Amino acid sequence: RSQLSSQLSSQLGDQLDSQLSSQLEGQLDSQLRSQLYWSVWWRAWAGWYEGGKVLGVRFDEQKYDLFRRWCLCCPFVIGNEKVVLVSRNPSEIHWRAGVLHNEDGPSVKYADGWSMYSIDGMRLDEQIVMRPETQTIEQIGVDSLWMGEHVVLFDQTSNPYPGSRDGKLPVPEGGGMLDTVATFGLIAGCTRRIRMGTGITLLPQRNPVYTAKEFTTLDWLSEGRIDFGIGVGWCQEEVEACGYSFGDRGRRCDEFIEVIKSLWSDPITHYEGQHVQIKGARMDPKPVQQGGIPMIVGGHSAAGFKRAAKYGQGWYGFQLNLEQTSAMKSELNWALEDQGRSWDEFELIITPPYGITKDQIRAYQDLGVDRLIVHLGSQKPDRIDQRLSLVSDLIEAAA
Repeated sequence: RSQLSSQLSSQLGDQLDSQLSSQLEGQLDSQLRSQLYWSVWWRAWAGWYEGGKVLGVRFDEQKYDLFRRWCLCCPFVIGNEKVVLVSRNPSEIHWRAGVLHNEDGPSVKYADGWSMYSIDGMRLDEQIVMRPETQTIEQIGVDSLWMGEHVVLFDQTSNPYPGSRDGKLPVPEGGGMLDTVATFGLIAGCTRRIRMGTGITLLPQRNPVYTAKEFTTLDWLSEGRIDFGIGVGWCQEEVEACGYSFGDRGRRCDEFIEVIKSLWSDPITHYEGQHVQIKGARMDPKPVQQGGIPMIVGGHSAAGFKRAAKYGQGWYGFQLNLEQTSAMKSELNWALEDQGRSWDEFELIITPPYGITKDQIRAYQDLGVDRLIVHLGSQKPDRIDQRLSLVSDLIEAAA
């Protein structure tokens, strides 16, 4: 009797699983196959339903019950995917007062274009997470928001930090720097116009293939609002902690630039260098911006100026006063001339000292500076508000 019961239970379970699988497959294929590749359609469905229920989206309860029972049979379907809401029709569906809406009212129609798990370049829809600071920055007319990069910090370094008088990186104890790629992904979803730039990405201590993928993804999600500021870095301990040698970082940087440019523009990448070898690699999607994401090259050495003139769409200088900016521009004039280029196709981007004034804004304009990246300073909300008020005044002075 015990054996018979076990056999019947096993047969019944197999039949039920088969029936549920067949029913689910038949009902879902027409909904999701047109939007997602076959290999992940079930993950999209799982994320769509589970996320949608949390957000208050209304679904056909009979179909949802079938889905829920299927997940009980196959719990691995949902897993722990971290996904974002995307839509093919962002003008028709939006977020208002905590509820997803479409033109017919405060609910999303069954299979109305929403999905979870973007695999073919679908764009972010209306923001789900709001950040008041970034929205305020956009509203007052700021053109772009920039972030520096240091993945680890050291109390003692072999070389002094070039951006301060005492040679120390001005980061308070217990402080640090957020990852640029993840942070810009969040900001891209909270804004619509403002550009985002890295000032700078420490390219020679990164994996170039992953870096190319991360930034082309950012360019897609932001609809072409990324500037890729790059440099070789100054901190030997950080470069070595990332698994690379310090002395050859300049030559490695040049190879990484060439690889990234190829991955962004060529259908198939072949590259044979001292530091990188790639045979027949494809990377899609390509950046939204024509010609690839603009590369803004930093570095105050002759090699840095040459690198900017050869590969870049601009040069970025940090913590430079008017006299220093004028001297750097003279060096860049020679470098651009050697590459047969002119300022008509090249930007000069400067972060001035913290205490910038309206008169100095005009002086930087007269020098031919295209963009001023003003220090935000303290990250405390009240101090940010004060600083943004000053930035708003500076924008009016530059108009």
